[in-house]
Amino acid sequence: MIKYMKIFFGFFCLLSICSCWVPVKVTEPEEPKVDPSGYCTPEIISVPESFTPNGDGADDILFVSGNGITEVTAFNIYNRWGQLLFTSSTKHWDGKVNGSFVESGVYAYSVEAICSGKYKLKKTGNVSVMR
Repeated sequence: MIKYMKIFFGFFCLLSICSCWVPVKVTEPEEPKVDPSGYCTPEIISVPESFTPNGDGADDILFVSGNGITEVTAFNIYNRWGQLLFTSSTKHWDGKVNGSFVESGVYAYSVEAICSGKYKLKKTGNVSVMR
């Protein structure tokens, strides 16, 4: 979309005689695409309610999954004060922050994903880390 904006030449312009109209390209924010079939909804994003990153080989990794999820664009983990601890565009978290395991407790997550290659989805929730 092209809009026109009036700009002034010089700092001491009191009248509009020292101005002109120039075209400025304005980009509108893209509307989120909605799946008309109703299949691609945030409910298809699956994140377990808990996991145990203790190195025993069982439930050590927190995975994001879901039928139709073609890409995870952002996976964020926050502590109870809202501080961002982990961010990635992968589908998993190993329970570590800066190389060390986090303490047991409840952590918040947010996931942004693409469904069927074109629909943007967002989901937030909590996960319990048990050690």
